[in-house]
Amino acid sequence: MSGSGRIVHVVYRFTMGGMENGIVNLINGMDRRFSHAIICLDYSDEFQNRLQRDDVEIIALNKKPGKDLGHYGRMWRALRRLKPSVVHTRNIGTIEAGMVARAAGVRHVLHGEHGFDINDLHGAHSRYRRLRQFANPFVRRFVCVSQQIQHWLQRDVGLPEDKLVQIYNGVDIHKFSPVRQDARARLRELGVQSRCIIGSVGRLEAVKNQIELVRAFLNRCERSPAFAEDTALVLLGNGSQRELIEAQINNSEFGSGVHLLGKRDDVAKLLPGFDVFALPSLNEGISNTLLEAMACGVPVIASRVGGNAELFTDGRQGTLYESGDEEALSAALDRYFETPDMRTERAEAARKHVVEHFSLERMIEQYESLYAAYC
Repeated sequence: MSGSGRIVHVVYRFTMGGMENGIVNLINGMDRRFSHAIICLDYSDEFQNRLQRDDVEIIALNKKPGKDLGHYGRMWRALRRLKPSVVHTRNIGTIEAGMVARAAGVRHVLHGEHGFDINDLHGAHSRYRRLRQFANPFVRRFVCVSQQIQHWLQRDVGLPEDKLVQIYNGVDIHKFSPVRQDARARLRELGVQSRCIIGSVGRLEAVKNQIELVRAFLNRCERSPAFAEDTALVLLGNGSQRELIEAQINNSEFGSGVHLLGKRDDVAKLLPGFDVFALPSLNEGISNTLLEAMACGVPVIASRVGGNAELFTDGRQGTLYESGDEEALSAALDRYFETPDMRTERAEAARKHVVEHFSLERMIEQYESLYAAYC
């Protein structure tokens, strides 16, 4: 490692989110021979307190909505001062920062692809594709969180295969572990008590599609008195879709079985209390919450989108269904309710699978090797 060993991570904003949480885990766990700074095009909030290192500088450029040419100058000056070995941009919203970095004298730019933009769920937006192609000469490596994204960049965007590297997200298997009894007690304190608890974690935004899960749950309650009596649905997270979801709940006689617990800082202590974890997203890069649930020994139901199918085997650690097929989701919820032995078997398989293939330590080792090649 011949350079400064300083990595500058560029994000649009540094707030609660799966990608941002991955950066926190990466920085907290990496060898101290690497130093870090974070540049936010927009702003950072109290989420930054999750960083356990006190040597991480966070710079907010406070970019104005729309075209704000001034933020390029602020970024250039920050990079000239920091003199990093590597600038690592994340997702399409920050890809132009790689060009600014090269203009500021940074030799090595990496660009991470963590999933598709809400306005381009299937990667078909021609302007975004052209932007990636234009940025290609400035980028040493495109880091993909899933094989699906890697194949898309090569096949559809036309990026060279030798510039693509794939690294899966990792989960802290010590923090996220099967401490079921304590988690059930916490859920009871929050008013959730049922023989079978179905849970989901994520921002209440359209792309996460929790409304489909709520409808599927209420639909099954209407069909099965036993299901309605002995199941509960728990959603952890807040967002713009909350009112829509609340309206759906309020319009059902079974709405009391749905619990919106909002944004929480104790997710790792609640997840093991779920009997089933459901992820109905319209698209995903790699879902951290899916891995976290599995690490907690919870079988999963997930839409067959993005990298979800790469994280577990359908029929072993969980169940895949076609996104938008509400009836299939409802039927899957019922199968797990009706078959406790299957829940137990898949719960054990889920934990084992994550420990073997998706540990945080494994992810950190791969990023350290990648960064060391350019420092």
